[in-house]
Amino acid sequence: MTRPALRRTRDEMLACVDLADLADELLGAARGDGHRARWACPSPGHGPQTGRTPPVNIYTSRTGIARWRCHACGAGGTAIDLLMEANGLSVGDAFAEISKRTVEHPIPVRAPLPENARRPGPEHASAWARHALNTYVAACEEQLHGPAGRVARDWLDARGLRGPVLRANRVGYDPGSNRLPRAKGLPWRAPAIVFPMFDAHGAVYLQARTLEPDAAEPKYENPAAWLLPNPRHTIVRTPETPQDPAGGLYVCEGIPDALSIAQNGGRAVALLGTGVADHRTATWLRDQSHGMPLVLAFDADSPGARATRDLAERLNDLGCNAVTELALPAGIGDINDWLVHDEPGLRVAVHTAAHATHAPAVEINLGGTELDL
Repeated sequence: MTRPALRRTRDEMLACVDLADLADELLGAARGDGHRARWACPSPGHGPQTGRTPPVNIYTSRTGIARWRCHACGAGGTAIDLLMEANGLSVGDAFAEISKRTVEHPIPVRAPLPENARRPGPEHASAWARHALNTYVAACEEQLHGPAGRVARDWLDARGLRGPVLRANRVGYDPGSNRLPRAKGLPWRAPAIVFPMFDAHGAVYLQARTLEPDAAEPKYENPAAWLLPNPRHTIVRTPETPQDPAGGLYVCEGIPDALSIAQNGGRAVALLGTGVADHRTATWLRDQSHGMPLVLAFDADSPGARATRDLAERLNDLGCNAVTELALPAGIGDINDWLVHDEPGLRVAVHTAAHATHAPAVEINLGGTELDL
């Protein structure tokens, strides 16, 4: 057997190992969760450890293989090195132990970045980036519906988002790079809810909503710009529920709001921020609506009001006369908030708001400003 073949066999077996579980077994339970998880150092030469600030973390290498590293003494490596350090095994014995542990495991599909990878052009993502994204989306989807996904399912349930719309949109859970390898450039601030976006061929982008965001960091994390271009907007998938054929296309500020509309039978678009409510987005919405009424459903705050005004004006300039606003009830901050507090009321609004656009003129109330469209 050639040396490259040996290396591939080794990497395939290492890819089957849950390095975090192995570290828990050999070093004791981790302190912290997700990317904050830390373990004691297994190196005999490390010296005394108090356990208050364990120095070892687990990360995913460029090849997609999980590795560990001690930030105090510099020890580290793969699962093989962990077995050698923790149990005093030789390379051969550690390799045999890994082989025995993974013999019943299927070889997972990985999407490592090639060494000569170049940044994709802005107009499309390369094949390897799409493959890496879809591998990650599938793994996160499996995590959400497994035992580890309980915390994520509870988070989604608290926001009124349930099984059918989650499965239709393949929403997932990222428990952290120490438990779920991923290609460089994909989100890493786990634990996080993963919201994928699709075209006819599979996932094209995603946003990861961090469950434990740091105060100085945004709640949402996107793939690196050099890996995947930001599409700026996406049409979410509506579960198989009866729809009003005369219903409109609801334009929402973010994916949870769009999923809230879709859960109640509406066709919904998610804009990835109010800052994209520009002429380019207006043109895209005009082309996507296919003559359906457009219902603007942004947050009840100043940026939301400004985006509603700007987008309504641009759509009007493009000849989209069937435009209205889905006004939020008093005390409700956004569409998902409405779902949580009064889903029946939201459902009624979704099935009636678009009909207002059939009148010759529509008034959009924007905090004292009326646009006659």
